[in-house]
Amino acid sequence: MPYKLKVGSLGVYCTVSGDLTGVEFMQFNNDIACLKHFTKLEYQIFNFLNANKLLATSGEIKKVAIQDVELYKINPNIRIAIISGKLITKGLANVYKAYFDVYNEGKSWETKVFESNKEAYKWLNL
Repeated sequence: MPYKLKVGSLGVYCTVSGDLTGVEFMQFNNDIACLKHFTKLEYQIFNFLNANKLLATSGEIKKVAIQDVELYKINPNIRIAIISGKLITKGLANVYKAYFDVYNEGKSWETKVFESNKEAYKWLNL
């Protein structure tokens, strides 16, 4: 599996390496959604620095965004940090955000893209 989740009491850190398929993208999102303490999470960090290819289709990204709209209703306070220096990851993040905003009437988790762990941790005050 090309992703690893580290789960803490206040947040989740997901590291992606190699190629990530759309099914795997949906799976790690589901793994986070099923956390018993999801309502108490304050942040999620997604590190794509070691990812080669993100093979998710627009439809798969849409499914994740729709699932996240329901999760937003449970916990609207999560901040999301995406770490990636690759333009394709930033593009996929923008596609996801567009779907999320459409299906959630413009309401969204605060999300930013960074090029290093240090920047993401600083933004999250960790």
